[in-house]
Amino acid sequence: MPVELRPLGVGCNIRCHYCYQNPERESGAVARGYDLDAMKMAAERERTSFTLFGGEPLLIPESDLKELWSWGWERFRRNGVQTNGVLINENHIRMFKQYNVGVGIRLTGRES
Repeated sequence: MPVELRPLGVGCNIRCHYCYQNPERESGAVARGYDLDAMKMAAERERTSFTLFGGEPLLIPESDLKELWSWGWERFRRNGVQTNGVLINENHIRMFKQYNVGVGIRLTGRES
């Protein structure tokens, strides 16, 4: 089973009224930074692939996503991401294909 990595904790780009992470966001528990090496070590320690989760993991810079997914591909031959899909662009799609990223998209929408 993949390790769940949450680079930005519960940080998200949309506010779904039903989200179970809202109490954490409202308490200010949103990560302001992350450590790529620490995330790699967490996956390495478990000897398994990883899934980026959040909040919204596609808020981190594409260069950092590329570094993580490239490393994950070399080490485990697969990667994963759970996203709301709003931020997906052509570069993300290219990386999904290149680094064998399984993509889960939450389709529930946001509060108006």
